[in-house]
Amino acid sequence: SDEVPQLYVSFKDPQIDRPLKALKGFSRVFIKKGETKHVTIDLKADDLKYWDTNKGNWALESGKIQLGIGRSSENILLTDLLNIK
Repeated sequence: SDEVPQLYVSFKDPQIDRPLKALKGFSRVFIKKGETKHVTIDLKADDLKYWDTNKGNWALESGKIQLGIGRSSENILLTDLLNIK
């Protein structure tokens, strides 16, 4: 069957308005019943930046970001925390 693992990020205590969960990547994979596959979804620093209107350029906000992998934003199966300094 086709599966589409999706990578979501959630910023903890953001300094600017951000969505509760933002889709940042996905991968389509065909998997047979009982089979296991490893999937890679790249996440780059640029994927986490926002446009800083005061400075007129892209900025990376420091803080904690929750990463979530799942079948949808409502079906997160794996989570981890990323700390940007």
